[in-house]
Amino acid sequence: MKLSILTWNINFMHDHWLERVESINSTLEKHINNTDIIALQEATLPFSNGIDDIYKFLKCKKINYTTGPEFFFEKDFIYKKIKDACPKYEKIIKNVFEYLMDKFLFFCGYIFSH
Repeated sequence: MKLSILTWNINFMHDHWLERVESINSTLEKHINNTDIIALQEATLPFSNGIDDIYKFLKCKKINYTTGPEFFFEKDFIYKKIKDACPKYEKIIKNVFEYLMDKFLFFCGYIFSH
């Protein structure tokens, strides 16, 4: 059995990422039906849980996706520190932190795109 594999380092922050998202989506949509595995590197903002909001092709019913384990090391470390320091407000602080990090990294992506 042969598998068709597509791998792509998206490099979300550099080289006109905001302009490339549309091209990335259309390219990947073309390959969904004839590719068994699609592996994306640096595909999203590090603290974002909304990867399917960025990459529309992931909304396809035939797609199952997961993030790599190395993505969670930094997140787990930071969340453990938040839990240890402020257990009563852990959920609120995590939500605010994720929101701020997403906005900050989106801003960095915008700057690098221009």
